[in-house]
Amino acid sequence: MLLDLPNEILLCIAESFDLSRDILAFVQVQTNVSPTTPAQRDHSLLAERLVREYHGNVNAVHDGNTPLLYAASDGSIKVVDALLASRQIQVNWRNTKGHSALWRAARYGYTDIVKRLLKQDNIKVNIADRTQGTTPLAVAVIQGHAKTVESLLTARRIKVNIRDRRGWTPVFHALSRAISYGDRSILEMILTRPDVDLLHQDEEGRTPLIYAVQYNEVSLTAMFLRHPTSRTEPRDFHGRTALWYAVQQGNTDIIPLLLDSGADDGNLSATRLLLRDPTVWTPVFALHAVNNVLPPLCMAADRGSIEMVRSLVECGWYVNEVDVEGRTPLHCAAENGHDPVVQVLLANEQLDVNARDHRKSTALHEAAWKGYGCTPLWYATRHGHYNVALKLLEESNVIVNTVCRFQTQPEKSTSLHHAVNCNATQTVQRLLARTALNPNVTDDCGRTPLSCASRAGNLPMVELLLSRSDVRVNSAEQNEQPPLWSAASQGHIQVVERLLQCGDIEVNQGWGPYSSPLLAAITRGHSGVAMRLLNCVPRPDVNARTYLGDSALSLTAREGHVDVVARLLEDWQTDRNGADRQGRTALWWAARAGQAQIVQRLLEDDRVLIDVMDNDGVDAMGAARSYYHFEVVWLIRTHYFGRYSNWTGGRPHNLTTRS
Repeated sequence: MLLDLPNEILLCIAESFDLSRDILAFVQVQTNVSPTTPAQRDHSLLAERLVREYHGNVNAVHDGNTPLLYAASDGSIKVVDALLASRQIQVNWRNTKGHSALWRAARYGYTDIVKRLLKQDNIKVNIADRTQGTTPLAVAVIQGHAKTVESLLTARRIKVNIRDRRGWTPVFHALSRAISYGDRSILEMILTRPDVDLLHQDEEGRTPLIYAVQYNEVSLTAMFLRHPTSRTEPRDFHGRTALWYAVQQGNTDIIPLLLDSGADDGNLSATRLLLRDPTVWTPVFALHAVNNVLPPLCMAADRGSIEMVRSLVECGWYVNEVDVEGRTPLHCAAENGHDPVVQVLLANEQLDVNARDHRKSTALHEAAWKGYGCTPLWYATRHGHYNVALKLLEESNVIVNTVCRFQTQPEKSTSLHHAVNCNATQTVQRLLARTALNPNVTDDCGRTPLSCASRAGNLPMVELLLSRSDVRVNSAEQNEQPPLWSAASQGHIQVVERLLQCGDIEVNQGWGPYSSPLLAAITRGHSGVAMRLLNCVPRPDVNARTYLGDSALSLTAREGHVDVVARLLEDWQTDRNGADRQGRTALWWAARAGQAQIVQRLLEDDRVLIDVMDNDGVDAMGAARSYYHFEVVWLIRTHYFGRYSNWTGGRPHNLTTRS
């Protein structure tokens, strides 16, 4: 091989070569030989003599690199010295990747070469590569070359805050090594620089402090907090602060460090200023509740992290902070049923138990101002956390009539609605004991709490609600469901019995365009309820109609409720021949449905007309015949001839034409 020849022979050969090419070739060959090879010759001396004695082009390029880059990459100090001795040397030349000689030497940790390059007056110490944007200092930090980093930091023109493509400064890389390998020497070294800035944020908006907190590094967090440029307020691009991450991680050691940061009264952090001055709590929303991110105390309360909540509260954290929906920590705890958290919050004198949330739309914002926000009590009862609700009700000034209105799904229910619907008797008792309670608020379906209990057939709850004298048993507005109507429509006869005992009950009151309690019971097949209503005093309106014109008699005749039909026919006020919008009577419907027993009972009443036709000209016999109810046809024909046997005026035309 060429390199096996003595240096003297190689020099003789070199005299006939092109000097630029010779220098580059020999240096390149020299750098490609492993320094650990036992038979290695003194090729650095050869390269040095080629440079010094033959005055070649020291900046010749081969495969994108100059001799200086090759030498710096391989750690060839003598070759570097020889090249740097040339006045023509370009120390800042970069290859296609943007690597300079200083960058390569820093990358491989050749500290002596780095020192020599730094002595060059025109050396550019902050040139970054073209791929990752890392400077010589950053790449030395990444590789963990502490001595090289130390040398670079002594450079007069070194900049320690240059960001790479990820937005990372050398501090970020040093922190990464400290977290991954436990090597903090480089990080400590960089932090001694007076110009290092810890407020720089990477491509995700995170600061070194946030990363230290996120990875639960207590000592690193403390180290950063001691630095004069450290702040706890910066948020990442998701709106999360260092404190937010501490709460998320559940680290009770880091939270006090963050809250105690900036203890020097002459340089208080914004967080500490907020903690000390309760009059400036508005910025808490801006600092911690952005981009739908829960602020720290809200997040701790939402998760039921009792230690986190206690730690924040004991450090003086504002207990009434709000998230982007206006919910306080008490809202979050009450909504999720975190009883211990509620107790801790209630023990704080600054807690506003009536704090209301809001929705970010004009209509809902106005609704909140008019008293339609959601209180912690509302959240607790809405989600069935009645232990929490009972503790809230121990507060003297808690608001009990709050309802909530959402834009897309109205939910105007009160806490009393929630407790009644869930049969939470103790909570209902506590609520009813409040003189400020309005027990007649309607929800989005128009139901009062009494209507809800009646509809559910919950007799004990109905009794409990009726124990309060101001509970209405009748509806006050057209869109309000009367309790009696609710019970009758669902067939709850015991509740109907109890409501009928109320002296001022209105037995004919229906719901909006819907029918009366009697018609509601008949329509839904609750004949027992219908019979009870027909026997009550005062009597219901037996001739009331549905919106289609159906009467109680027509409906019961069609459905086959013989006892109800008989009871209606006993009432002289009942209209036997009332027709609906299609002109059809009770007899017509019974005949069409084939209800022979009811047809028989109707025909026994002389006031029932047999030959009434509907709007299409079809009478009861025709309706029965069209559905092949021949037994009914025979009944009608027989009763007809029996009724008109002594009549001398001739048979009615309809029976004549159909005989």
